[in-house]
Amino acid sequence: MNDAFTFAVPGQLIQALTELVRQAIADELHKAHTSTGPHYLDVDAAATYLASTPSAIRSLVKRNAIPHHKAPNGRLLFDREEIDAWVKTG
Repeated sequence: MNDAFTFAVPGQLIQALTELVRQAIADELHKAHTSTGPHYLDVDAAATYLASTPSAIRSLVKRNAIPHHKAPNGRLLFDREEIDAWVKTG
C-alpha cells in the first residue's frame, strides 16, 4: 500500500466537501453583491427597490423623469447606481 496518500473516512470527506461548496457559494454571492459592474433592474425590481409600483415606474419612464435604458429586445432596464443618484438629487 502506498503511504503517500492519506484518505479521510467517508463522513469526514463529505463534511469537508460540503464546507468547500458552502464557502464557494458564499464567495460567489459576495462577489455578485460587491461587484463594481452595472446592476440592472427590470421594471418590477425597480418598483420594489423604490418602494413604488410598476405602473408608477412606467409613468416616470413615459415622462422621461427617471434614468432608464432599453435593451435590444425593448425591455426597460434601470441601472441601480443611476437610480441611487436620481433619488439623491430629488
